[in-house]
Amino acid sequence: MIVMNTDKKIAVIGGDARQIFCAKNLCTYGFETALYGFDKYDGDIGSCTKCKCLCDTLGGAEYAVLPLPCCTDGLNINAPLSANQIPLESVFSAISQGTRIYSGKLCPLAVKLAEEYSLEITDYSAREEFQIANAVPTAESALAIAVNELPITICKSTCLVMGYGRIGKILCDLLRSFGAKVYASARKCADFAWIEAHGCIPVHTDKISDVLPECSLIFNTIPKTVLKDRLLDIIPKDTLIIDLASKPGGVDFEPAKKAGLNVIWALSLPGKTAPVSAGKILSDTVINILRETEGEI
Repeated sequence: MIVMNTDKKIAVIGGDARQIFCAKNLCTYGFETALYGFDKYDGDIGSCTKCKCLCDTLGGAEYAVLPLPCCTDGLNINAPLSANQIPLESVFSAISQGTRIYSGKLCPLAVKLAEEYSLEITDYSAREEFQIANAVPTAESALAIAVNELPITICKSTCLVMGYGRIGKILCDLLRSFGAKVYASARKCADFAWIEAHGCIPVHTDKISDVLPECSLIFNTIPKTVLKDRLLDIIPKDTLIIDLASKPGGVDFEPAKKAGLNVIWALSLPGKTAPVSAGKILSDTVINILRETEGEI
């Protein structure tokens, strides 16, 4: 059981709408929550305080929550709702020693700065409960994109899900529930068994060329360029490819574009399409970390 606590402050800096809802959820636990980097957000912020400068945001804060991913350009905080860039250096230099930092998908500079300033930083996106929970809005959002983009129904269509990890598993189940014929690619024998147990058709990732010509919908979850070279030549031109993998992605995008293929690189879907749910997943994870490191809070 989590005990309400009104003596501690959390600074939430940068990110998309999910960070707002994360901050609002943290307020319900009794935390004083300060926001920075949300100038463009005009919605309700609940009991949170929107600050105009980093010093006010971080002053007295025992914890700082940074976005997922931490940065996208290697230099600045990922802050799409901020009117100005927020350099990582300016944030880390303003954080007091003893303040714990929680962020997602740390970039090299963030790790380097944490070491330089002797700050403790934890990657919440690496935690299993976060990845499992986050797979649900990712898979649902990917399916919504497919429904909106395809000129045919998912039902009775032939789909390929590349990669049978957390997102791949949920995608396969959703597609099956829609009545699709679903191929799922993997490399492990155990995954092949699970794929069949869930009513899908297993295919080795090295053998996807055998099924690509019959697929009208392809989802990639493998963070490695797999769809490239001759594989692009055998994919039908009316096939929709939705790449969910983080950089560099699973599709060789330029050749795919030249080949006339319809490819959508759908990154950070939870924060864009389900920010309330994504915010709760994030706040729950932060609370779990605090419970583990500090006991009841």
